[in-house]
Amino acid sequence: MRYVTLAWYDPVEYRDLCLAHYRLVMQFRSVILDCALYAPTTKANERRKQKLNAIVARFQFLSRNVELFGYYGFLRLIEKGAHDNLMWLGGKAAKHSASAKAAKADHDEDDVPAQEDLATVLRTNPSRYKVIIGRILDPSRVDEDGYASIPELLEQTHALDPTRPEHLRLSNRALARVVLDVQTSDPPYPNWEGNTNRGDWKKLLASEDLQATIDEVEQLLVNDKPVAVFNQKPFQDTEKGEDDSDYEIDASEDESSDAEPDDKPSDKTPKGSLYESSDDDEEEEDDSSTNDKASKEAAATPSSSSGPKTPSPSDDKCRDKNLG
Repeated sequence: MRYVTLAWYDPVEYRDLCLAHYRLVMQFRSVILDCALYAPTTKANERRKQKLNAIVARFQFLSRNVELFGYYGFLRLIEKGAHDNLMWLGGKAAKHSASAKAAKADHDEDDVPAQEDLATVLRTNPSRYKVIIGRILDPSRVDEDGYASIPELLEQTHALDPTRPEHLRLSNRALARVVLDVQTSDPPYPNWEGNTNRGDWKKLLASEDLQATIDEVEQLLVNDKPVAVFNQKPFQDTEKGEDDSDYEIDASEDESSDAEPDDKPSDKTPKGSLYESSDDDEEEEDDSSTNDKASKEAAATPSSSSGPKTPSPSDDKCRDKNLG
């Protein structure tokens, strides 16, 4: 059985974003599935490294979206249901990890459920285990225990904190677009803006280090110049593989685009089997040496290499591609 993932953007109009999206899915699809299921592994260190690389790539991809569409613009496009069919949202912090405890402390007035590993679920709640296994092949349900929305993901991963290492948050230009949207208009929905009197939101809006970037981005928008810059290699035939991808453009679109390859996995896509997990999977975020190394290794992920650039269109050109 095949499922087709429809993007929240027009893949023909936004070819560079489409290529970055394709590469994110193809390179990290097995890791993303592991994170969504929280499956056990006997190679915890290997998976921890792969997961961190996927986290860095996810921040880069989210940054390109916010830079391109704006914060509110991106949320308008994706929060109407598109994310329900995108597994890269999954992979919350493990229940007993430092990151889960930090998230709970930062949101003490909210319910922040942490992810339980699959082996523990089997032992303590067999009926729930059957439900989780039963939804593996359904992209719209496989990460139901993951992040429910983009704002939740950004807040719980501290992606809005400008003081964090650059590879563990949104880019400066993306943060600048968040600030500009929040400061110039009320959010269409209350949950799109967090508590600005504390935590990451307070740091973001009060950051003096970001002011130069905010001024730069504001001027780019006034002059209708691109904010998002895609420095990536053109698509190569070597990225094609056998036909088992779950990521496709709308059948009505031009599928011959050089930025939209055949729906096949890269030959370099890690095949791997399901790993066994521990509750320490998020501990790597606190290890700066591991983070720096992973940041370099993630250079092959979206927006990392030289290549063609895509101008940033205005929001009124953005086509909302809802799921069919």
